Amino acid sequence: MKPFLFATFFLLFVQASVADPVAKNVGKIPLLFTEQIFPVDESGAIVSPGDASAQVAHLITKVGELLEKYGSGWEKAARIHLCVTSSEVEKEARMVTDVVFRDTPMTWVVSKLPKEGAVIAIDVVAAAEFGEKGGPGVKVLPAGARIFISGQASRLKGMEPATRGTMKQLQGTLEQFGRSLSDAAQIKSFLGPMDDIEAARAAIESFFPEGEIPPLVFVEWESSLPIEIELVAAGGRAMPGNKPMDFITPEGMTASPVFCRVVRVNYGDLVFVSGLNGDDICKPNEQVNVIFQDLKKLVGEHRSDLRHLVKATYYVSENDVSTELNKLRPDYYDPARPPAASKAMVAGCGDGSTITIDMIAVAEE
Repeated sequence: MKPFLFATFFLLFVQASVADPVAKNVGKIPLLFTEQIFPVDESGAIVSPGDASAQVAHLITKVGELLEKYGSGWEKAARIHLCVTSSEVEKEARMVTDVVFRDTPMTWVVSKLPKEGAVIAIDVVAAAEFGEKGGPGVKVLPAGARIFISGQASRLKGMEPATRGTMKQLQGTLEQFGRSLSDAAQIKSFLGPMDDIEAARAAIESFFPEGEIPPLVFVEWESSLPIEIELVAAGGRAMPGNKPMDFITPEGMTASPVFCRVVRVNYGDLVFVSGLNGDDICKPNEQVNVIFQDLKKLVGEHRSDLRHLVKATYYVSENDVSTELNKLRPDYYDPARPPAASKAMVAGCGDGSTITIDMIAVAEE
């Protein structure tokens, strides 16, 4: 085939392979959460430094093997969360992921990574048939009630004190539900700068016995606060006699009409939604409105709606779209039952946009 014809064919293939947003119902079975995984070999060295295509191929193999150890696999993935160092890296990586994972929800965010030469990192939620507790960098959230805690942040200055203070807050929140940090399935931190990650990591790990640290994920944000931390935890046995979801304001906290401090899923199928991106051709308010209309449609395909949203993560990269998001959320959320949420100002969002919304919902019985 002549070079220009091959290039044309390849371009058409890539354009045809762009993945549309999807939602996936994973039921009530145990879910495996991974830590943030980097493209490193067995010696810990970065594979193909700076090469997005090679690194994403390596991660697909590496993470696939990890999932298989727990009776899972890429076909059972509920959501793939990808951090990339630039929008250009995302475009290159999507030439692979948008073909391989066309039917799997994916969320992309631009963030500095803590390992030099790494341009992409992945963490995954997947169905876990074996239901075991997990292993290094992996935790299984058992079937039953699940607790989703919005991002919390201590006002203490400095990464280490702020991280410790935030972890104590989260610990206290879980104790109000008769749970502890040992029930955490994944802890996600938004921190800045990324250069302080080791101080944050050490502070988080100090709350756990050796060998029992849950999967950790880190995203760099721009904020006056050093760190904000959210988590998902096991909530004990399913409570089918109760409402499917409880929207809870813990003691000592104030309620908000646009986010809930804690959402407990008592029973019901979890539905994971692809990161929904804005279109920068549109005005910020139009972007937000279109995203929520898409969200309504996607969860509606799985017997859910905007009153059954569990957990939102809002990634924004410009103040104007962040402001419009704040203004418009009351138009879409029932003030008595908004999802748990975190919002992070980041370097970039999925598909080169200025906003990405990542959502989990519950299907009605």
